[in-house]
Amino acid sequence: MIECNLKGTDKVEQAILQYVTNVENKVLNVLKYAGESAVAYARTLNTYKDRTGNLRSSIGYVIYKNGQLADRSSFEQGYRNVEGNGKYSYNGGEVGFALAQKVAQQETAPFVLVVVAGMNYAAAVERRGYDVIEGASIEASEVAKRLVQGLNNGGMTIDLKDTEE
Repeated sequence: MIECNLKGTDKVEQAILQYVTNVENKVLNVLKYAGESAVAYARTLNTYKDRTGNLRSSIGYVIYKNGQLADRSSFEQGYRNVEGNGKYSYNGGEVGFALAQKVAQQETAPFVLVVVAGMNYAAAVERRGYDVIEGASIEASEVAKRLVQGLNNGGMTIDLKDTEE
């Protein structure tokens, strides 16, 4: 066994850890920007009538880093007071956030961005030809690809895995 004592290795280790932290922060920023872009796109679409506000408010994203919640959008509360008693009929935001977490927790990648329309009828609305989240998922993917390309041109290499449920 060869033993050697290199001076300054703690500085090298510190520099590497700082570099890794910088890369992780850039990845998180890319995912956050992509998520925010997708949510803004989806919430401003006017292709369907959202009678209770639940469908639109269930749209949002979560970002997981190493299996832990790192960031999220604001999942909003539905806007319509159906019962006339000051209470909302359903909180689409809670449903959306719960679904986004469930999907993200099933992934094993170090970084995960999940953009959802959390109401159980979102897919049925999409099948009728209305854009609820499909356009937003394309938007998120395109934004992320452009931003990652910029990082890759700066000397970093990041691969994106594009999945749909």
